[in-house]
Amino acid sequence: MSVRRNFGVVAVVVGVLVAALPVSAAAASVSTVSVQATGGRDLGTLGGHYGDGQDINNRGQVTGFAQTADGRYHAFRWTASGGMQDLGTFGGASSWGVDIDELGRVTGWALTSDGARHAFRWTPSSGMQDLGTLGGDWSSAVAINNRGHVVGSATLTSGDQHAFVWTASGGIRDLGTLGGPTSTATGINDLGQVTGNADRADGTSGAFRWTASGGMQDLGTLGGPSSSAVATNLLGQVVGTADTADGSLHGFLWAPSAGMRDLGDFQPTVLNARAQIGGLVPRWDEKSAERAARWTASGGIQDLGAQRGDGSLDSAATAINELGEIVGYDGFRAFRWTSSTGMRYLPGDSPGGYGSAQAINLRGQIVGSWGDETEENRHVFLWSP
Repeated sequence: MSVRRNFGVVAVVVGVLVAALPVSAAAASVSTVSVQATGGRDLGTLGGHYGDGQDINNRGQVTGFAQTADGRYHAFRWTASGGMQDLGTFGGASSWGVDIDELGRVTGWALTSDGARHAFRWTPSSGMQDLGTLGGDWSSAVAINNRGHVVGSATLTSGDQHAFVWTASGGIRDLGTLGGPTSTATGINDLGQVTGNADRADGTSGAFRWTASGGMQDLGTLGGPSSSAVATNLLGQVVGTADTADGSLHGFLWAPSAGMRDLGDFQPTVLNARAQIGGLVPRWDEKSAERAARWTASGGIQDLGAQRGDGSLDSAATAINELGEIVGYDGFRAFRWTSSTGMRYLPGDSPGGYGSAQAINLRGQIVGSWGDETEENRHVFLWSP
């Protein structure tokens, strides 16, 4: 699975690969945006007009959702040998695949016959498993780690929503809150450490890190009332945004040994194990509201460029791999950014194509969707270097 944050959906760091990767100390300059015309592959749909790849593991297996011939959306798993496989539902109309681990296990949500949304874990051997709820009628998963642990959010009998972690041995476990009524999980690493956001007793909300031994830890703020976490890595570092004392919203990097570090006017969305962070920066002085950016300890905030010279379209980073390669969207185009090439468009079907990149693996393979500007005809794409 890639290191990914799709605005609410966080994937896990593939920790066994981290130690072998060289670390570059220098931040690269932004190069001119160009069209990358090689490597694009149309993975199609499940018979309908629309599909989107949400995640890819290091074996090149893909999950996401695609439209069926009757117009419904189903979760899928795609492999080079088997093509696109419909993962089904729990008797309802729709399902959605959001994350895949290195063993090809998928998590996401599916509708039951009475229309309730339930989190699932799908495996090649046993198919789709209902992970249940916390007593209510709703649950949804956002990430799976390489131990098969799943995190997400589910409702209680009261209707309040709490973060959960699910394991094969222990089932679904309520992670609680920070004293208030609700919480949500946003990610899990291969050590089983969970991050997310929870209400406090005073009505504010706080980013949290949960461990089996220590429970839920409030990560604090940058001097203001609230904070929000979006991603975690194998080192237990967490990124997100937090209020400052003067009312601004700044990005943060939290580490177990150092606490919360202010990253300035930067909103993280994705994180790898080198603490390289993808995200966006507000550009209120231009026609676009936000631009894709990255942050590193050595280089600080770096604007990744834009589709148009006048910066008239928004862009953002949606995924990063352990090599620091970033993908996302720039206006209506999917992009790949590396320190050597800068921002380049994908999948290269034509300069006028539309799409968005959602995930990238260690091999540099990228998944997302592409098609026409109507957003009614989009197919899943796989791009390989």
